Amino acid sequence: MDSIVGNKDAISLCRDDIRRFDRLGEERMKRPDRTLLEECDSPVPELPVAVLDRHKTRPGPVSSKHWHEEPQFILLATGEAVVHCHSGPERLGPGEAIILNPGELHYIENLGTELDYTIVRFDLGFLASARPDRIQLEYIRPIAEDRLAFRGNLHSDPTVIGPLRHLIDDDLASDLELPVLAAASNMSKAYFCRLFKRLAGMSSTEYITRKRIERAKLLLEKEDCGVSEAAFAVGFNDSGYFSRVFKRWTGMSPAEFKRQTKLHGTE
Repeated sequence: MDSIVGNKDAISLCRDDIRRFDRLGEERMKRPDRTLLEECDSPVPELPVAVLDRHKTRPGPVSSKHWHEEPQFILLATGEAVVHCHSGPERLGPGEAIILNPGELHYIENLGTELDYTIVRFDLGFLASARPDRIQLEYIRPIAEDRLAFRGNLHSDPTVIGPLRHLIDDDLASDLELPVLAAASNMSKAYFCRLFKRLAGMSSTEYITRKRIERAKLLLEKEDCGVSEAAFAVGFNDSGYFSRVFKRWTGMSPAEFKRQTKLHGTE
């Protein structure tokens, strides 16, 4: 992070980006019930920033409703999730993030199977300078005193990731090769590859394969859907190749996954 102390560009940036904040005036944000306070993995004076990587494999809530004393960022790498928070349900996809305020009740809901995300919690004192400056007076101190609140969702570039995610998710059975995606984005193949990986946290090939396997697992859970049908439905023309890719991603063949699903369904 670039230094913000005494930096005129940073002050200008904060002023231009004031839409990211809600000024609460005298009606300060009230802290929730302290029984819902989660203190584990919080920053400590010796290490004022805590970075936590999380991996989840089951759909549904990944934790109970809780809050923290510190602000925190949540950045999704893979999968899709809804963050239920003060501003309402905020849906996030790969490369998208949300910032939560101190004292903001929240919980995360996994919408699929594989979900990877990073949490960054930081002590506001870490951003403060030894001598009061304009940013400290106008932003850091009001946030610490619950008089200023971040507005939550920090979307990735909507002109790239948003339309492409819809294109990919809505038509997994179609030709989703690199030239097609680059042309749909009006970019060169090389630039598209670099930008997609930077915004989504993975290559377009990895993202598409992950989405196809996730969709195939949902199809295989249906009693009337066989392995070949699932393969063709998600864009694989060769069921043998589909089985190899499926096993590489899940650790079992599609047939084994279907048997296991059927077995668990009868328990």
